[in-house]
Amino acid sequence: MSTLKGKVLRTNRLMGWILTLAALISILTGYGNTRGLFDRYLAQQIHLVVLWVFVGLFVSHLTISLLLTRYEWAVKFRRIGQGRATPLLITRLIQRTTAWLVALLGMIIIFAGFARYYPIVQQFYEFTPHIQYDMLMIVTLMVHVASGAYVGLKRHGFQGPRINVGLVSVTALLISLVIFIDALPLFTAILNDQGGPPDLAIGDPLLMGSVKIGGESYTFNPLMVETIRPDVFKPGVFSLFDVIVHLDNINSIDLAYHFNVSLNTHVIDSINGESNWWYYAYYSGGWQETNVYRMDHYLWKNKTTLVLFQEEPSQLSRIYETFSDEIVRRAMNNGSVVIPYVSFVGWNFSIEFYDVEVVAHNLRDDLFQPGVITAIDTVLTLGDTGHISYQLQWYDSIARADPVGNYWVEGINNNLASGGCGFVYESGSNRYPFFSGNHIHLPSDARVINSPQYVEYFWICL
Repeated sequence: MSTLKGKVLRTNRLMGWILTLAALISILTGYGNTRGLFDRYLAQQIHLVVLWVFVGLFVSHLTISLLLTRYEWAVKFRRIGQGRATPLLITRLIQRTTAWLVALLGMIIIFAGFARYYPIVQQFYEFTPHIQYDMLMIVTLMVHVASGAYVGLKRHGFQGPRINVGLVSVTALLISLVIFIDALPLFTAILNDQGGPPDLAIGDPLLMGSVKIGGESYTFNPLMVETIRPDVFKPGVFSLFDVIVHLDNINSIDLAYHFNVSLNTHVIDSINGESNWWYYAYYSGGWQETNVYRMDHYLWKNKTTLVLFQEEPSQLSRIYETFSDEIVRRAMNNGSVVIPYVSFVGWNFSIEFYDVEVVAHNLRDDLFQPGVITAIDTVLTLGDTGHISYQLQWYDSIARADPVGNYWVEGINNNLASGGCGFVYESGSNRYPFFSGNHIHLPSDARVINSPQYVEYFWICL
C-alpha cells in the first residue's frame, strides 16, 4: 500500500468515526425536538446544520470507500460455503453489508430531511420517509459501527472473549435503548388505552359512560347528564365534573363540593367521606397523562376515560394556586384574556408575542356559550391582526382515535402538517410545562382558557 493511499484510508476511517458522531448528534437533536427534551427551535437549527455536515462527510466517506477499497464478495461467500469462514471474515461481511444499507437509507433520509426545510425539494420528494426509516437507519448504523470497532480493535491487538462479549452487549443495549425510546409513546398508548367504556348489558354501549373513583367503577347514561356550568357549555353538552355531580344525583356516590369564585371552578370537598380528589382523563386513542386543567371545563365525549384518585394536599394546593393566578390576572386586565407570552415554533421559524389580548371567535358554538374563549382563539386572533397565517382542518377521527370531532391547526405560516409531522400545543402556568401538566391531548378548540401565562404551538414529528 502506497504511503499516500494509506494516509487517505486512515483519514477515511477517522472520517467514518466523525460521521458516526454527526449521526448521533443529528439523532439526539431530532428526538430532542420531537420529544421536547430541550429548546425546540435550537434543536431544529442544530439538526439542520449537522444534517449538512453529515451530507458532506457521507459523500466523501462513501466516495473514498468505493474508489480505494475493494471487497471480493464472491471470494468471501465461497469461503463461507466451504466452511472456512473466520470471525473476522464474518464481521467484515457484516461491516460491508451494513455500509451499503447505511448508504441507501442515508440517501433516503437525507433527501426526505431536506424536503422538510426546502420547498424546492418538496416538489419531488416528501418528508415522511425521514421518520419512517430513521429507526432502521439507527440500528443499521450501530451494527456497522460495532463491526468496525471489532475490526479496529483486532487490528491494534485487542481481542479475546471478554472484548467480544462486551462489544456485543454494549451494542445490544444501545439498540434496545433506541428502540425503546422510539416506541415509548406507542407502548404508553397501548398499555394505558382501555378502549373506552366497557360494553354494558343494557343500553347502547356507545352512549353509556364509565368512571372509576378510588378503584370502584360506576356507569351512567350521558343523555341524562346536565351541566352545572351553563356559563360555559351549551345545553346537552357537559364536563367531566358534571358526570361526578350526576353520579351523586342518582345516589351512586356521596359527593360534597362547592364553587370557588377565586378559582372559577368547582372543588370536590369529599367523595364517600374521603377528601383530596384529583383526576386524569383522556379520549379515545389517548393514554394516561398528568394534567392541571379545571375538571368542570374538560369536555366529555363518547369513549372518554375518567379516573379519580386521591392526591397529595400540597399538590392540590399548587394546582389551585395556578387557577387563582389566572383569575387575578384576568381581573387586572378588566375581565379580558391577555396572555403574557404566545409562541409559535415551526420547523423553519420561531416567533414570539407578548401580552396578546385574545378575542372569542365562537368557532365551537355547538359546544360553548358565546364569548367563551378557547386556546385556538389565540391562533385566530393573531391571524385576524395579520401577525400569522393559519390553516384549520376538521377531523371526525384520527387513526384509532374515534370519535374526535375537532378542528386541528393544520398549518401556521408556510408550515403545513405532513405525514406524522404537525403542530401541537400547550397552555397554562410556567410551573407545569409540557408533560408535567399543561400538555394534555385536549384539542385546542375544546380547551377553555381563563388567563394562562402562556400558549405555545410547536412542531413535532411522531
